[in-house]
Amino acid sequence: MKILICSIVFGLAGLILHPSPHQEPDPVKILNVYHQAEELFNKEDGTATSDSLATTKYLWVAEQLSDNEENAAIRLNCFEKAGVLRQTYGAFSEALRHYEKAIDMQETHQLNDSLLFRPYLYTGNVYFQLTNFDSAIYYLKKAEEVLDSYPKLDEVDRLYNSFGVIYYESGNYSQSINYFHKALATMGETGAYKEYATYSYQSNIASALRHLYQFDSAAALYKSLLPLKNQLTPPYTNQIYINLGTTYLAQNQPDSALVYLSMIENPEQENSVIFQNKLGQAYIQKEQYDHAKEHLSQSLKLHNDASIGNNLSKDNNIGLTYLLLGDLSLKNEQFDDALQYYQKSIIQLDYDFNDTLVFSNPSNYITGFSSFNLFGSLLAKARCQKIVYQRNSDIRYLEGAIDAYRAAFRFANYILKLFDNENARLFVAELVLPTYQEAVALLLDQYAETRSQEYLEQAFYWAEKSKANALFINLRESEIKSFAGLPDSLLKKERNLKFALSRLFLQMDHAKNQEEVQLIQSRIRDNELALSRLQDRFHDYPEYFNEKFTFDSLNLSFIQGEVLDRKSALLSYFFTSNSLCLFLVLQDQLRYYPVPWNNASEELIRDFIFELRNIEPGRPYQGSNLARQLHEKLLGKGKDKLAKINNLILIPHQNLNGIPFEALEYEEGKYLIEAYSVTYQYAASLFQLSQRSSIDLDNTLMIAPFAASPTSYTYKPLPSSEIETKN
Repeated sequence: MKILICSIVFGLAGLILHPSPHQEPDPVKILNVYHQAEELFNKEDGTATSDSLATTKYLWVAEQLSDNEENAAIRLNCFEKAGVLRQTYGAFSEALRHYEKAIDMQETHQLNDSLLFRPYLYTGNVYFQLTNFDSAIYYLKKAEEVLDSYPKLDEVDRLYNSFGVIYYESGNYSQSINYFHKALATMGETGAYKEYATYSYQSNIASALRHLYQFDSAAALYKSLLPLKNQLTPPYTNQIYINLGTTYLAQNQPDSALVYLSMIENPEQENSVIFQNKLGQAYIQKEQYDHAKEHLSQSLKLHNDASIGNNLSKDNNIGLTYLLLGDLSLKNEQFDDALQYYQKSIIQLDYDFNDTLVFSNPSNYITGFSSFNLFGSLLAKARCQKIVYQRNSDIRYLEGAIDAYRAAFRFANYILKLFDNENARLFVAELVLPTYQEAVALLLDQYAETRSQEYLEQAFYWAEKSKANALFINLRESEIKSFAGLPDSLLKKERNLKFALSRLFLQMDHAKNQEEVQLIQSRIRDNELALSRLQDRFHDYPEYFNEKFTFDSLNLSFIQGEVLDRKSALLSYFFTSNSLCLFLVLQDQLRYYPVPWNNASEELIRDFIFELRNIEPGRPYQGSNLARQLHEKLLGKGKDKLAKINNLILIPHQNLNGIPFEALEYEEGKYLIEAYSVTYQYAASLFQLSQRSSIDLDNTLMIAPFAASPTSYTYKPLPSSEIETKN
């Protein structure tokens, strides 16, 4: 099916032809050629040969007609259709030239604005195919502007679907859902196309919901597509079943997953490794380990059979197979086997890493990783090494676990900087931040056992890094760039490269054969190298570079020597999965105090905040027992170290951010604000930002516009502003 379904028929009366030095063009011939082109264009079974012939005829007609107002509409149609035909066969540069001429026809001869809708739409789609994100969005928005004036135009749903696909493939799922819904609402056609389009749009919405971890909604939407199965070919119905199986596996509902996986027709014609992996994962969740091993072994056999006689590169799907085999071995307490499988998984998921030693990890992810699953494999290995250490006290496995966590966090940090989209932020929020909590808990347990300062400092660093990452997610790198003075040209190149990478990783997940995998991997490496070279140029813009990498660094010596004095203390709170930690930083020491925490503690916070919010207006706050209990819980452990302290710097965590610490009572009727000056910070790494942001008074212009009251001003003067400025 061509991009364009319906054609426009223009009258050919009154054509004005190009003069020829030899012979006058025959208007009848031009009319015949034009109708031949239209007939070829509208053939449902159009072939490359007939479409190429149609293109030639359209361009011949456009060339023969004089460039004037009378011929402009038909020439626009010829260029537009020629562009469609060239786009259909991947000749994108030619298609763009033809669409540009169609747009020029409208602008030069002031034709009806509605004629711009399709050229803009198709131009946006071409730029999307060329992974030029900014240009694609620009032309699609131009088409949307035309649509605002002519809401009854055809192919409106295609415009909204184009927006949806672009945002989906760039990892911005919420925005993609909005546009897919608009595509559904504006779909005007009937018959087979409508059924296919309904499947396409709703399936896209469901996939976006699944990426947003809204599994119940995704499953319900996938199920709503099942009544269409009689109108859809097996590849589409199979995809529904696979997606339903994947959704239920994500919810740890293996029985439901197996129901739909069993409905797949001719699974051997699908990507069999993916299919066998899903069956293996389902049986692991059902604790039927023999069945799981059978299916995962089949995945390896399929991969090995395909490798015979071929130079196959690494395979994401086999990386997942090894990860699942590791999980299976761990369930059976076969720890050595589990670690070997996890290491093989990491090797499969990283282009450049090939070390089979289980204590080794990737150190550089630029041009390295090929899947977000790499984080899961590193994390699984860390957890396995932690269990082995807890059983045999072999320090190698403790250090191995810590290093695997460190490698996982390096990878997460790279992802966060590489992709400025919803996908990356969800990855960090849902997977990475909880992992920081378990890693900090491990280090603090070791500190409690050994009193080694090294473990305590690493725990403090990771706790603060977790908070900085959460803040980075909220601020988003694009906001940092907006005030850092980076040229628009560099930002545009970066957006396009990131968009291309996001699309390629999505394509990698759906690759159908090893040749396609190798091609996508090659493109990923090329784009990552280009992005790395581009980002090196950002170092020339110190404000951006400092803002960006402030989140990465924490210098404890700087905090103790430059931020704190002998009368100041930093109190940083951090929640692990089941406890609250208090890090106390003084000029000469770093201390840690475990804070007992349970459901009653959560209720204490809720009750205290509720009490403060419901104070009767006009009546002074009289304090409360809740404020005294919270003070004892949150500061009581370190009160001996605070005896000579006047200044507190507080870094709360999670729901502690809602507490006004100043209102806590260290004695009845005596509030914290009466004993200390209190300031807050988001993460300890941000203290270095404060140092870099100092004002250069020798290069600062200060203006006091209202020190006097000129006759042209209607505002009252502010005489003190002159004094303040001079000071």
